[in-house]
Amino acid sequence: MLEHPGRPRACSSLPIIHQAGFAPSAALPPSLRTGPLTMHLLYGIPNCDTVKKARDWLADHDQPVQFHDFKKQGLDAATVAAWLDQLDWEVLVNRKGTTWRKLSEERRAAVQDRASALALMLDTPSVVKRPVLAREGRFSVGFSDAQYRQLFGLA
Repeated sequence: MLEHPGRPRACSSLPIIHQAGFAPSAALPPSLRTGPLTMHLLYGIPNCDTVKKARDWLADHDQPVQFHDFKKQGLDAATVAAWLDQLDWEVLVNRKGTTWRKLSEERRAAVQDRASALALMLDTPSVVKRPVLAREGRFSVGFSDAQYRQLFGLA
């Protein structure tokens, strides 16, 4: 689904979570690597407040974006592996969220490295810190106005 400029939702601001470096362009779907406009891909869950803020910001700043609802559409190993090539697994696994707290103590204790984090994120996508933005070969986790202004060169 493509997002277009719309009305912002009233939300409180959240702190910057993480800004990442560069990822290989092969990690992005071909539809996002070609064309006159740079298409961005936003991964998240539509009812997440932080995802809503990011989608509104992108629309308000005329940034074309395709949204991937990973709760409904799931995540594949190649996508999560590409994130992990660039981002530390501890950045991607949301240990403060309800999903993490609902996991058994044994399941939480088993997440100790990249491989175990990848397995958890594939099995339970809601544990991924949101949103994850793929932009020009870079991945970024979380949202704040300041973070996105810097990512998009508007700071």
